[in-house]
Amino acid sequence: MVLLYPLVLVAAIVIWKKKQTAASRGGWEWFAAWAVAGALLTFSFLTGFSIGLFFLPLAAAVVFWVARRAPGLFDPIGFVGGIGLTLLLVAVVNSNAGRAWLFAGLALGFGAVAAYRAAPGDRA
Repeated sequence: MVLLYPLVLVAAIVIWKKKQTAASRGGWEWFAAWAVAGALLTFSFLTGFSIGLFFLPLAAAVVFWVARRAPGLFDPIGFVGGIGLTLLLVAVVNSNAGRAWLFAGLALGFGAVAAYRAAPGDRA
């Protein structure tokens, strides 16, 4: 089971890498699509053998769909933002012991947005 997550990521990277031709950004909607993919896959991983097993097929389908269609080279930065969103969710659920999750989620979320904003391409 644990080996499925890296396999999904490697397969998505291969699919995404095959179609990339130029350094560009597809737009914030593709950043958001990658963020959803990252959030779903991270949620599935963190919930493991409970509900994570049921979320893995959906998460993998979203990751593969986005990897096939996202046009920009820098759009997958949103995946890191999605990881950050999931960590923020864990921090909210564990309000008493979630400080580390909160800081990690904020760092990943804001870092991903800042990195994507700094990436070359359309500034719209």
